[in-house]
Amino acid sequence: TDHILLFINDLRDERYCYVVKVGRSWEALLDDPNNVYRITEEIYAIITDPNHRERELHPEDLAFEYSDMDAARECRGHDTYAIRYVPDWD
Repeated sequence: TDHILLFINDLRDERYCYVVKVGRSWEALLDDPNNVYRITEEIYAIITDPNHRERELHPEDLAFEYSDMDAARECRGHDTYAIRYVPDWD
């Protein structure tokens, strides 16, 4: 089963949900809290970069593409986007 990370903004006029698929090549990095912090910072930098690339999703896509009903529920009512991410350190 693939894992995903969700970055959700619940502000009234800015409700969005970014979905990041966790690659098998870097999944083990999430076992270390320092790496989680670093990964979170990098993904946040991508999300806040106005030139980043994204693919629009519908919450039901989360259920079908990622088999994640919880994510579909969490992202319902939000503009939802998938972004590609791989940690940029060795």
